[in-house]
Amino acid sequence: MNAVKKLRAQLGISQRDMAALLGISKQQLSLYELGLRSMPTASFLKMNMLYAALDSTASITDVTVADTLQRLQQTAHDKMQQQLAAIALDIMALQRQVTDMQLAYAQAGSKLKVVTAVLQQPTTLQDRMFQLSLEIVRDEALKKAKASHPLVQSELQIQLAVLQLQQTLLQQQLAALKPEV
Repeated sequence: MNAVKKLRAQLGISQRDMAALLGISKQQLSLYELGLRSMPTASFLKMNMLYAALDSTASITDVTVADTLQRLQQTAHDKMQQQLAAIALDIMALQRQVTDMQLAYAQAGSKLKVVTAVLQQPTTLQDRMFQLSLEIVRDEALKKAKASHPLVQSELQIQLAVLQLQQTLLQQQLAALKPEV
């Protein structure tokens, strides 16, 4: 017995009800159960959410199919809400990191300008120690500038965009789920 048919049997629901849960036609479900077609990713993900929800529910023998479906849908909804919250925290952290990098890059650039200007002035032997300390400051500013370079910032902004896309997709899935609360 394949996984789709096994899950449907565990839920004790008809092919029509299972197809409705997965957002596919009864004919498509029949083809998946017979192993004649592979399941699309969206349906596969919904099925996995149903499995996860089933694992977290109590015995369903005393509950109607409608109650079970509502509980499964609510569990999937709750898990999506948790994922959205985690993504939102990741987005805020990345945004903060990009802002910090932009500030560090600007500060390093300003420091480099000042130090370079001072180092280009003629020096006496007494000023050589001061000049050496300025060269150390310059080297540290260069390291900070490299670490927070706009290319590095771009990489973080790409990661941020990916997270925002994941967030949007999850919100769309959540809206499509529409639990009855």
